[in-house]
Amino acid sequence: MTSLRKIATPVACVAVISGAAILWWVHKQKAIERKKFGEAASISRVGAEQGDARAQFEFASMYYKGKGVRQDYGEAARWLRKAADQGYAKAQYDLGYMYSQGKGLPPDHAEAARWFRKAAKQGDTKAQRALKTRLSTPSKVLITIEFLGTILLLVSSYRSAGGAFGCSSEQRS
Repeated sequence: MTSLRKIATPVACVAVISGAAILWWVHKQKAIERKKFGEAASISRVGAEQGDARAQFEFASMYYKGKGVRQDYGEAARWLRKAADQGYAKAQYDLGYMYSQGKGLPPDHAEAARWFRKAAKQGDTKAQRALKTRLSTPSKVLITIEFLGTILLLVSSYRSAGGAFGCSSEQRS
């Protein structure tokens, strides 16, 4: 039993030290990454504030993903709008996506379609795909209306059949 302790104790110590070393390395790498993203955010902010559409798009992406700045969909939408208004196709698609998903903006499928169309006209394939799939597929509202119409038809048929299906009035009594 003592020989097992003599082996287990050093092995456990090595495992603990190795785990701590790995955790320290991961923490250090994440700190370096946060610093790099913070510096990139500062550079992008300068370009974005000067009206550069690509910098506005990149800065919006940082807000959307929370890289270098705190995650804020509303702020991402604000910067995307600035880039999209200048005709930057990627920003137009992303703004349409945010409208379609209701991220940082109230959900508005008509506004999403407008931005998707603008990006698609410039050849953005993601926007073209979005127009084909999202807008050609019946929306939940249309499906709900069809479902309610079916229910009303069934209720109407039920009433016209005297309140029963498949049985005569003598069988109901």
